[in-house]
Order: sequence, then C-alpha cells, then structure tokens
Amino acid sequence: MFLLFQTPEEAADQVIFAALANTLEARGGLYLDNCQCVKSSSTSYCPDKQWALWKWTKDFIKSAYEFLEGDEPDGFDRDMLHFQL
Repeated sequence: MFLLFQTPEEAADQVIFAALANTLEARGGLYLDNCQCVKSSSTSYCPDKQWALWKWTKDFIKSAYEFLEGDEPDGFDRDMLHFQL
C-alpha cells in the first residue's frame, strides 16, 4: 500500500533541501519531488489551463479581499466556512 502522506520531518526535508542545496543555487522555477528535480506534468504547460488558473486565482483573491473588507463574496457559505467553487 502506498501512502500519500509524509511525516512533518519528511516534508521538511524537501523544504530544507530547496533552501540549502548548492546544486539549486541560482536556478529558479524548478519542480522538486522527494528532493529530486523533475519535470512538471504536461498539464502545467497548457496555455489554456495556465490562463484558467490565473483567472481563478485573481477571482479568488478578489473574493477573499472583499470578504476581509466585510462584504461576503458570491459563493461564500458562512455555515460551511469555505468557498463554493
């Protein structure tokens, strides 16, 4: 059985690796998996999906900002305390 969860120590290993590894110095935009540089999924290279994610992110941030200002954005269910996407 393969578990998708890591211990906090295992999860921290990758963060520490990314911050301190000499092999990553002056390199950005890398995708790391278990402290190894890997290519991201083919979906991440799709311009339509990139644009859709950008639009969703902008809309979500705008909604969150409006909520913090006191106006509940469309789709917010106070009883469930989450956004309906």
